[in-house]
Parts: sequence; C-alpha cells; structure tokens
Amino acid sequence: MNHFITKDLYLSSYLVSSGCPLESHNRIDGITIFSFDRTRELELLVESYFSLKASVNPIKYDEAMKLLRNLAMGPKPRHENTLSSRVAA
Repeated sequence: MNHFITKDLYLSSYLVSSGCPLESHNRIDGITIFSFDRTRELELLVESYFSLKASVNPIKYDEAMKLLRNLAMGPKPRHENTLSSRVAA
C-alpha cells in the first residue's frame, strides 16, 4: 500500500480529525513522522489544507492535536505504533 508521510503535526491533526486513520508514527532523530494510507480522499484533504479551504470540527481537531502531540513528545516508541481504535473520526 502507498503511504502519505509527513512530519507536520498540524496537517496530521487535520487529517485525523477529518477521519483519516493514522497508520503509524515513528521518531527518527527526534522528529516524529506520521504515516497515513494514501487515498483519493486523503489527497483531496491535503489539497484543501494547503489551498486554505479546509474546514474541520474544532473539538475533533483539538482532540487529534492533543493525541498526536503526546505521541510526538512522549517516550520513544520501541516499535512502530499502529493506531486504530484510539483515533476515531
């Protein structure tokens, strides 16, 4: 499967809060990399994000931001973490 990978916490929070499941995250040299399955829906969301046309539920965005920030700042994972039920749309 083709993946979309980003280190952008804000973009990742937008994608999660818009219903895109976070497949994994990994810390490399102190930088957290977020990985999503690349779908047409994800590509459209990324396009709307960078064209400043994105809209999102602020409560879902805040929840996603807190979760992803904790993943990024928390202890270094021993292996690649997969999130499925923890991040709900």
